[in-house]
Amino acid sequence: MKNLSSPEHKIYNIEDFKTYEVEIDFNNPKVAAEEMLRIVDEVESECPFSKAFGVSGTGEGVVWYVKTNRNEVKFKTKGDKHEGKRGDKKKTRVPIDIERVNSMNELVDTIVGDGRLQQGFDQLRENNLEFSRKSTGFYVNWVYADVLKEDLDTIMGNGFEPKEVKGVICTKARKYFFEKLDSGYGL
Repeated sequence: MKNLSSPEHKIYNIEDFKTYEVEIDFNNPKVAAEEMLRIVDEVESECPFSKAFGVSGTGEGVVWYVKTNRNEVKFKTKGDKHEGKRGDKKKTRVPIDIERVNSMNELVDTIVGDGRLQQGFDQLRENNLEFSRKSTGFYVNWVYADVLKEDLDTIMGNGFEPKEVKGVICTKARKYFFEKLDSGYGL
């Protein structure tokens, strides 16, 4: 994706601009949180994207993509000037319960194994759907529905609601689906 851009058509690749990287030690996340706040303050004082085009101005925040081999996670941090934009109400920060997130990821890893993910491909065949990205929605929805049909009691028994784990399940299914397609599976 690094080469994907077309400046003459005003299509730019974020990789061509200043990016930030922070390593999070979940045993001591305060250090990373402080570094993220420092970066947000820097962006808020001068937007690096606008600056690349010769425009000076306030940056709104930073979108973070978490690199893990489990799931794709992204979130945004904003500076003080942009916190209260919605109806002038200050957002209440919700602390992240790392243990709960880890527990959810472990649960999803347990109930969404390769066997179930492979069954999703069987469903594509049975429904005469092509093995392509066009079938992503069907595949991901089938996996999620199958998890609810077979493991709703396990999800609830572990203290989660289906809507809480849906994103993690769907992300895992989509990632698996794309990896199989990219490897030429089914061709």
